[in-house]
Amino acid sequence: IEVSFTITKNITAPTGEKTAYIRIMQPDQELLTKSSANNFVYENRTIGFSIRRKFEYTGESHDLTLYWDIEETLKEGEYTAYIFVDGNMIGSGKAIFE
Repeated sequence: IEVSFTITKNITAPTGEKTAYIRIMQPDQELLTKSSANNFVYENRTIGFSIRRKFEYTGESHDLTLYWDIEETLKEGEYTAYIFVDGNMIGSGKAIFE
C-alpha cells in the first residue's frame, strides 16, 4: 500500500528532523500494524501506527511516500490512511480494495 502526500511550505513551522506517522485503518476499523509496540502520542493518548518515516523539514514544500508491505490477506472494503506530523493530524485519504 502506497501513501503519498506533500508537507506544504510553512515559514513559521519549526525546521529540523520530523517523523511522519501513518495509521491505516481496515474496513472493520482495525489498525494495520506489524507490532503492538508501534505507538506514538496524539492528543495526550498513546495510539498505534502502521508505518513511520523520519524526514528533514526545511520549511519548504516536501513530498513523502511511505509503503505498507502486505504480508497478510487484506479484507475487502474501504481503508483509511491518517497522516500525523508533530502531534497533529495533517491529512487523510481513503481507498477501496475489492
